[in-house]
Amino acid sequence: MWKNTRHNLPKTVIVFGIVLLFAVGFMVLGIFIDIQIISKYDYTPISFTFSFLLGGVLIGLFLTLRTITHH
Repeated sequence: MWKNTRHNLPKTVIVFGIVLLFAVGFMVLGIFIDIQIISKYDYTPISFTFSFLLGGVLIGLFLTLRTITHH
């Protein structure tokens, strides 16, 4: 049981790292868009920060799972 966990640990760390990278990148992009909208129009109808964060997580998860399943 524990032997199999050791071999999956590097894959799990890689998946987590890539998903985190995409999530942070998209979140920063969302923050930038929010700041631009707030400074120009003085309001924001939707929060792009959390929308882009969720999108970044989903894209990162999709790309890493697709890459891992091909190897």
